[in-house]
Amino acid sequence: MSLGRYDRKGPAKKGANEHLLRLGERVRMLRERLDIDQATLAERCAKTQPWVSRLENGRLDLHLTSLFDLAKALRCSMVELLAW
Repeated sequence: MSLGRYDRKGPAKKGANEHLLRLGERVRMLRERLDIDQATLAERCAKTQPWVSRLENGRLDLHLTSLFDLAKALRCSMVELLAW
């Protein structure tokens, strides 16, 4: 079952949307700043660890509600989450 247009196996950068890659890098940086692992972030936003992994690798296109959930879980504003 596909979870989005960019939910693929293989290298994330091959054919991935640049904006999704940037968002994934930003999420990883904010998560590491909080010193939490992917499983903890997943729990905080009611997702799974593989979901967070796909997100951080630019393989997951998000809904707006997921962005709000992520910002809350990462204890940052939407502006900070999307700033790159």
